[in-house]
Amino acid sequence: MKINGMTDKRYKLSQQDVNDIREFKKLGFTNKELALAFAVSTATIVYWHNDESRAKQRLKNAKRRLEPHEDMEHKRVRDSQKRKENWEETPVSFLRHRYHSRISDKRAEFKSMYGQDKEVWDKIADKGLLNRPNAKIVIEE
Repeated sequence: MKINGMTDKRYKLSQQDVNDIREFKKLGFTNKELALAFAVSTATIVYWHNDESRAKQRLKNAKRRLEPHEDMEHKRVRDSQKRKENWEETPVSFLRHRYHSRISDKRAEFKSMYGQDKEVWDKIADKGLLNRPNAKIVIEE
């Protein structure tokens, strides 16, 4: 797969392949049939057509990246720095961070943020408008 003119060997499927898989799944094709057609494993098919499965696998991979010997302060500094970089790159990720911080806050009830009620922010989050775009592959729906 080519990204920005360079071949990225980590990906077995192109953006068009991912879109086609999603369409074929809607038409009733099985994972095995699609895996044979695209020359990938059934796990790859499930990963790209099932959002829940992809989120679960990404969480699993994120946990694997952490070194067991890293101390907590190092993790906190690293995560804080990465979060600030993300905010500069994609300002909507700052709103996402604030929204999730408000939801998880146990000291105060989340009623409003930036002049909008919690229900408005819930709808925005449910529609995925607070999600940071994936620079590698954009999934069209």
